[in-house]
Amino acid sequence: MATGRRGSVVRALCEIVDTRPMSDRAIFPAHEAELGTLLAWIDRAACALGAPREITVKLRIIAEELFTNTLNHGGNTHRPDATVTLALERAGTSLWLHYEDQGPAHDPFAPNARAALDRPVEERPVGGLGIVLIQGFAEATRYRRAADRNCIEVALRIGPAANPDGSQR
Repeated sequence: MATGRRGSVVRALCEIVDTRPMSDRAIFPAHEAELGTLLAWIDRAACALGAPREITVKLRIIAEELFTNTLNHGGNTHRPDATVTLALERAGTSLWLHYEDQGPAHDPFAPNARAALDRPVEERPVGGLGIVLIQGFAEATRYRRAADRNCIEVALRIGPAANPDGSQR
């Protein structure tokens, strides 16, 4: 695909996804029905930051895994005011997904969270593979607890930013 055509395709994809201004931070109700809205935001935000499609797909998988974990294990997501917050940020050659929820303190990247995966398949509890998948995609992962929220950060390597015409910034 020629550079000019590639730029047109990238611009067209951004327009198809949504033409509204994109915020770098979004808050979503922690309810299953919001997953589609959350994933559409990921698409818009990643496109606005010049992420290649394969990175956007990984971001969608990561966000869906984290959101599903919040819904299934968050404890207080049955509250009508429960929320998750997402932010997407480009820093050098990395794209950082910041994800926060109001669930009980839980570091999904702690060594003890992965310990069950060392056991034979028939002895493992159900679950935990989504976090392994996230770590497989990620250049870096971080967890912290702040203001009664789980704060999860995942970095994906994306390389130099691309201009809408396909040239490198």
